[in-house]
Amino acid sequence: PFVVQPIFFPVMAIANHCSNLEHLNLSACEQVGDAGIALIFHKCRALRSLNVNGLWSLSDFGIFDLAQCQALTELNLSDTDVRKPRFDTCHSFNVKIRHTTSPDWCYF
Repeated sequence: PFVVQPIFFPVMAIANHCSNLEHLNLSACEQVGDAGIALIFHKCRALRSLNVNGLWSLSDFGIFDLAQCQALTELNLSDTDVRKPRFDTCHSFNVKIRHTTSPDWCYF
């Protein structure tokens, strides 16, 4: 059975009721993981910038659905478990990405 973490409910509320949200900072929300970020990408199609700095539970799978969020132009992945090769997902978009292994913002 799928177990819903308590932190998932606020993320679900944001995703379901803020579809026109343009900027979201989830840094330091350590319990938000792949499922929450995927839900945000699917529901918040107007999202232009997302900061998930410090979300160690976020992995490559969490940003797999990035293509759903075509308005996204900035994504801060610093201090996450997302590996740099996954950035290939962003090649077809003009997404500015910050990652721990990058000294500054990088366009992909």
